[in-house]
Amino acid sequence: MCIRDSDGRILYMPDLFETLAASAGAAHGSQFVGAWSRLGLYHPGPLWFYWAAPFSALSADQPASLYFAALALVAVCSAATLVVVFRAVGPTSAILAALALMVAFHQLSFVGLAYPWNPTVTIMPVVLGLVSLAALATTGSTAIAFVGWLSASFVAQSHLGSFPLGGAMMAATVVALVVARRRRAPPPAKLGAPRWLATVSCASRILDQGVGGQHHGDWS
Repeated sequence: MCIRDSDGRILYMPDLFETLAASAGAAHGSQFVGAWSRLGLYHPGPLWFYWAAPFSALSADQPASLYFAALALVAVCSAATLVVVFRAVGPTSAILAALALMVAFHQLSFVGLAYPWNPTVTIMPVVLGLVSLAALATTGSTAIAFVGWLSASFVAQSHLGSFPLGGAMMAATVVALVVARRRRAPPPAKLGAPRWLATVSCASRILDQGVGGQHHGDWS
């Protein structure tokens, strides 16, 4: 399965088994980077491995568990996407989004959806992140912002090639939340009436000091 040098160091390992080994490490909390890249660098982060770790542990580290992990990720991201669309623009748009996902799944095929390769497992997190980003414009929801940011983080961590997209999505999510919150913030209370009351009150006191003093002299 692996190619080793004379000292026993691994020079090459198929992606599937590398993912399986990293997921086993994540199950023990010892995985801190992504997979090793052909560019001579680690991919940015281990979030995909931590997602796959429970599936790997339940199957006693069987390679097939990674396919179930990939399918579960697709299912969770798809359901979350529909919930976000429903909350943002209503049931009709959620139905249309479901139909669009069905067409996309047909094009990708079951094998494509289930393949546990770090460039392909980012497909549905990208969709969820972008949909959440668009929904922030109408909802300003902190929960939707968190879902979008987490999806973007998954994209950024999974592969060096997707890191710029994921990083941009993370930054855009934060900016969109701030802008949406400012737009939805209630306007400052108008102080017109209190100012008029203060003016009338001050005027009455001035008049009392001017006229009232004369009356006081007359009464004495």
